[in-house]
Amino acid sequence: MPRCIASTTDVDGYPVELSGERWQHILNGHLELASHQEISSMSITIGSTTFDRVSYDREADVLYLHVGDPRAAVEFDATPEGYALRYDAGGCLVGLTIVNAKRLLDERGSIDITISERISVNQDTLGPALVA
Repeated sequence: MPRCIASTTDVDGYPVELSGERWQHILNGHLELASHQEISSMSITIGSTTFDRVSYDREADVLYLHVGDPRAAVEFDATPEGYALRYDAGGCLVGLTIVNAKRLLDERGSIDITISERISVNQDTLGPALVA
């Protein structure tokens, strides 16, 4: 049985445990998925990081944020809330993946993301990416 390395909830609120293989699949960004829509004219700043590549998989409700062109990250981590973080060779944050982004914003009005500090991201910041 694959080892669980992360957990989240599905659209109905049931817990979902992610194996290393599934987590890696999410971390890699799924840029090949047809339902995945890149929003070219948008940037989102969370904390001190500005993500200038924003794409949203509406079918899976997954928001992918990248600094520059998505590239191979050398280090992966997860926030305490379960969001995927990707870092480059210099240790800079280059990607953030938020599973259930729209559902969480609809239910809570904001999403808390702990990177090096806890940051609350509201509808005004992420909402435009989820309706594009």
